[in-house]
Amino acid sequence: MTRRFAGLGWLPALAAVACAAQKAEQKPTAIAPPPAATVEAPRADGHASPRAERIFSDANEVYGEQEKNGTLNFAELERRYQEAADADSMFGEPLYNLGLLLQREGKVDLASAAYAEALRRNPALVRASESLALIEVAQGKDAEAVELLTAAAKVHSRDAGVRARLAELSLRQADSERARTWAREALMRDSRSIVAYRVLLEIALRQGEDDMVRLLALRAQKAQPQDPLPAYYLGRLALRRKDPQNAVTQFRAALALRPDFEPALIELANVSLSRHDFAGAEVVLRKVLQINPRACPAHLDLGVCEKGLGRFDAAAAEYAEALKCDPKLIQAHYDLGLLQHHQRNDCTAAIESYREFISGNSTPLPAQHPVFAALQECQEHKASEAQRKPEPTVEKAPASISAVPADPGPAAAPAAPPSGPAPTPAAAAPAPQEPAASGAGDHPSPQSPPPDPSEPRN
Repeated sequence: MTRRFAGLGWLPALAAVACAAQKAEQKPTAIAPPPAATVEAPRADGHASPRAERIFSDANEVYGEQEKNGTLNFAELERRYQEAADADSMFGEPLYNLGLLLQREGKVDLASAAYAEALRRNPALVRASESLALIEVAQGKDAEAVELLTAAAKVHSRDAGVRARLAELSLRQADSERARTWAREALMRDSRSIVAYRVLLEIALRQGEDDMVRLLALRAQKAQPQDPLPAYYLGRLALRRKDPQNAVTQFRAALALRPDFEPALIELANVSLSRHDFAGAEVVLRKVLQINPRACPAHLDLGVCEKGLGRFDAAAAEYAEALKCDPKLIQAHYDLGLLQHHQRNDCTAAIESYREFISGNSTPLPAQHPVFAALQECQEHKASEAQRKPEPTVEKAPASISAVPADPGPAAAPAAPPSGPAPTPAAAAPAPQEPAASGAGDHPSPQSPPPDPSEPRN
């Protein structure tokens, strides 16, 4: 009975739908599957129960129809595959397909459990080993993934997929020679292994072997003419050779083969940013996030776009979103600090952002990093502002009544204020007349009358 498998793996985003005894057919999906499954060994007991086989076959047919229509009902499919697994305690294939669905939904822990149970029931399901190893890699468990795949490679001596994954892991661990060896072993078993080609292309590009990049890309195009990977690497080679126009052509060729090929989209956005084409980069980055909401660095680049377009509030929001998406993107603190410093003239907030960036680095920043100069500039600016700030003025209290000269006597007592509105004071009081000077000079001048409190004082 035919058994079809959906698949999950690296960026090319192909789904493997396979028979348990035949090589899988590849078809595009929204996620990344492993390469096509090789011939699987039969189960120890030969076959699953007829009821389990029937339920599993029905589930695969429903999956095929829903995928063709572009709308997967995950709840229904998961129920059907679980029912097939429950119908036979030694039937592993339904649990493998269940794991693929759970992983597509982001339920990684449940997917891992499904893959592990599928392997317990049927150790010959090498694709389950591969999918489980990929999850462990994503969780930073490289050693566990290597152990799992190495064991699978020993058991399945003719399998190319696990060797291609081991090549990827070796490259991730910066062991280029071992990565090259595993990739070549994979290609000896499957000359169409695009994962193995990717590893070899990456090594050649990093080591500056331009001719080897071209040769491998040509071979990969012949092996997988509908895969965007060769054009993508030719685009990266053009960028390294300072030929952005040719690079853009190659990236667009990759996207013509697969419009949702995220690496090519990211490279196109980088080219637009290097040209200060912020509007063009923004369009591409929005598409990246639409395809992959967990592409957290895209928020960081969107902040640069919004800042370049003069939309500073939107830029600050994108920097905050980048940190929310991935707190390890501490570059967002620095970019936000620069915006607060130079666009908003808010050194108080900028200093805080600069300090978050400095303290957030796992290793100390070099002394020449520009953040230290920016921090010092803001600190000096604040200190200069504090020195220029005027001291607060203190108003003098009005003179008290006791300061008024003493009343000279009853004759000089002021008359009662007249009824009605108070008289308007004169614009200027006439100057008092000085008395005539006495000859002897020993007579005091007559005393001036006490000031009227109702009159204004000069």
